[in-house]
Amino acid sequence: MQRDMETRRMVGSHSLQMESRQKAIVTGVEELGSFCEEEVILFTAVGMLSIEGEGLHIDRLNLEDGQFIVSGLIDGVTYQDDEEESRPLLARIFRR
Repeated sequence: MQRDMETRRMVGSHSLQMESRQKAIVTGVEELGSFCEEEVILFTAVGMLSIEGEGLHIDRLNLEDGQFIVSGLIDGVTYQDDEEESRPLLARIFRR
């Protein structure tokens, strides 16, 4: 378990900063999976990240810098470690 965490840290940098459950600043973002007012799915340097809430809206998305900022009422944040599940849907469908 510890070894997996160390490997992930070496692969890429990622951070999550929450401000009063009303704003989340995420770095290390590689791809925006999906977005609606209730949930945001991001693919980060350390796996899939789901942000759930109400009235969510994107304030900033810059994939070149890997930065994402979302505002609204944030109810939960979940990471998905399974590499197969964290890959984009099309990559899973058309895998070799």
